[in-house]
Amino acid sequence: MGLARSDIAEYIAWRSSGLKVTTLDYNFEPIDLMIVDTTSNQSSTDILNTQIMLPNQLSIPLFAVLNAEVIGTPPFIERRDGKFVMSIKADVAMGSDEEEILEALQPALLTIAQQHHVTLMFGGELKESEQANGALLQTLPFGVALLFGALMLQFNSYRLAILVMFTIPLGVVGAPAMLSIVGVPFGFMSILGVLALMGIVVNSAILLIEHTLEYLNQGTELSQAICLSVQTRLRPVIVTTLTTIVGMLPLTSSASPLWPPFAFTVIGGLLTSTLLTMLILPLILKFLLSSKRFQKPLLETENMEILIQ
Repeated sequence: MGLARSDIAEYIAWRSSGLKVTTLDYNFEPIDLMIVDTTSNQSSTDILNTQIMLPNQLSIPLFAVLNAEVIGTPPFIERRDGKFVMSIKADVAMGSDEEEILEALQPALLTIAQQHHVTLMFGGELKESEQANGALLQTLPFGVALLFGALMLQFNSYRLAILVMFTIPLGVVGAPAMLSIVGVPFGFMSILGVLALMGIVVNSAILLIEHTLEYLNQGTELSQAICLSVQTRLRPVIVTTLTTIVGMLPLTSSASPLWPPFAFTVIGGLLTSTLLTMLILPLILKFLLSSKRFQKPLLETENMEILIQ
């Protein structure tokens, strides 16, 4: 028929968005001059009925050379590193967990991506969680090193410092157990809860060891010093644990998905750390403090009593 694609495109533009005729300079700013058919309602039927002029001066309707078909296209084209990117966004229903849904969907989505040779990348909640966890894991060794250094300054003994560090897993054990009981997934806020537990558990162990050393310096026998230290610290530790748990209970029923994992992690860790610290730590203390270095104050006290007599 002698028609080019550009000719048909101009007819469609004239009946829809407008046909650019020229560019005018207005106050040193370019402005496109458009010609638009104001009688067109821009529907597909109206556009297809547009009369187009052939080179032989005959006019035919547009539907004689075109077929109308409705297809889905992205509203805008996004490229990253020169590659076409399409983002699919969705939200979850109230009460659902994003990580559980992604874990269930990932195998099927990865299979579809491999079949169509598409690179699949997950963003949103999963990407933010991975970035936050990565940042915590990078800084965690520095925090542990600083904690160990502070314990060395406190006790001047690497064995006691290691013993205090050993009490940290006693609290970590109860966190996943509590989360599994209540059916809450282990996520970023749970990791923050574990970090908060480290300070509470370490504080209880430091006080227990410090009181034991004080009784030893007063000349008390090792087994009796450990028993007196446990008796002295048992009630404050239990009261501290109960008050912390009571303070965390309102967060367990929070409507926000952030706070329940944090609260249940702290509650579970406190229960196990309090029980295991008071049972296991005295046994290890009796073994570590039996060396001559820690018994020296006792010998000096006995010698002083003999000299006075």
